[in-house]
Amino acid sequence: MKTKEAVRPQRAYDIDVLKAAAIVCVLTIHASTGGYGSPIGSVDWWSSLFWGCLTRAAVPLFLLCSGALMLDPHRRLSVRRLYTHHIWRLVAALFAWAMVYKIYDLIEQGVFTWSHIVQALKEVFLFDHEFHLYYIPIMILVYVFLPVLRLIAKHATRQQFAYLLLLWFALGIVYPVLRLLPDALDRFGLSQPYAAIGYAAAGYYLKTYPLPRRYCAVCAGAGFAMTFGLTTLLTMTHGELYALFLEGMTPGVCLLAIGIFGLLIGRQYGAKTCAAAYRLSKASFCIYLVHVLFNHLFRKCGLTVAVLPCVASIPLLVLLNLALSYVVYLVLSRIPVVNRYLI
Repeated sequence: MKTKEAVRPQRAYDIDVLKAAAIVCVLTIHASTGGYGSPIGSVDWWSSLFWGCLTRAAVPLFLLCSGALMLDPHRRLSVRRLYTHHIWRLVAALFAWAMVYKIYDLIEQGVFTWSHIVQALKEVFLFDHEFHLYYIPIMILVYVFLPVLRLIAKHATRQQFAYLLLLWFALGIVYPVLRLLPDALDRFGLSQPYAAIGYAAAGYYLKTYPLPRRYCAVCAGAGFAMTFGLTTLLTMTHGELYALFLEGMTPGVCLLAIGIFGLLIGRQYGAKTCAAAYRLSKASFCIYLVHVLFNHLFRKCGLTVAVLPCVASIPLLVLLNLALSYVVYLVLSRIPVVNRYLI
């Protein structure tokens, strides 16, 4: 008796576009930090803050994309495959790239000795990693919760799902603002890693129940204005960069991410756009892993945002880093085992 062949789902090019945009945002955020040391109120400082706030939705966009894909009830995902493929790949990449950065630090400091290597290994296994690798443990936590989230996505009504997201927004997104108030309120909020799970749920909800485009545009505009405005106001007040409202689990960044996601999801794109987005999307994890290494090398070579006014130097450094990181991806993607587990 013949069995029906499984139909391969059509590729979600809108998700590719979002992931491509998100990785460019990641590179821009990290390039922008070089201009925050400029005098507050200077043109370079304003330019750096503008680019940094405009692209602040990077990590939330990746989380939204993960939820939109992984929570689809029509997508087959066993617990066994989740742990042996998705989570194992993240764990392998985390420790391997954490060691890469430790080795780079040892070489740069000129202390590449056996005792220093052993110490570096200890730090890697104690999760003392390069700053940007924080995202991988968060994604592992999101994946651990996927079986539960998939049950909710499959069986919850729209009203029940919306209620869950309302709780997440109140306790995981609005909560960080309460850090400005008495410490007694700390006990009521979700920590950042657990709040990230809500972004995954929101990604599936927004894909399944799209918001009107005009609402998404308003969300994006309001999110940017809130992030830029509050950061500016509090920085001017404190006399130094006040970074609370630049964090991913804050209302401004959340609204910005939801707005961008809603504007780009579900749209039809041309063949050239789809092809470019597909290539960049496939390379995005590798680019995320390696781009900070290029930032270190840029600084060592004197290639900083100071080479030009920040309004121009930041996007130029982003393009250069993107090109170099993509070349690394092309090389590593041809190496067995590395292309399967580490990028």
